[in-house]
Amino acid sequence: MTENEKVGFIGAGNMATAIVKGLIQSRTYLPDQLMAADKSDKALKIISDKFGIKTLANRDLVSKCSTVVLSI
Repeated sequence: MTENEKVGFIGAGNMATAIVKGLIQSRTYLPDQLMAADKSDKALKIISDKFGIKTLANRDLVSKCSTVVLSI
């Protein structure tokens, strides 16, 4: 992991929430290195509020992240 590495999640539901939680708790990644995209504004608000990660549109997420996880 490098400081500039970004991981994005397409889908911000239960699967993404569990993985993000594990990555942050294990200190593998910091919240500013994780991003999420989802069609549900509610899901994006929940994951952002809970973990402090950035949320954005799918296209933007893919262009900004070195790794993209499909969590749909």
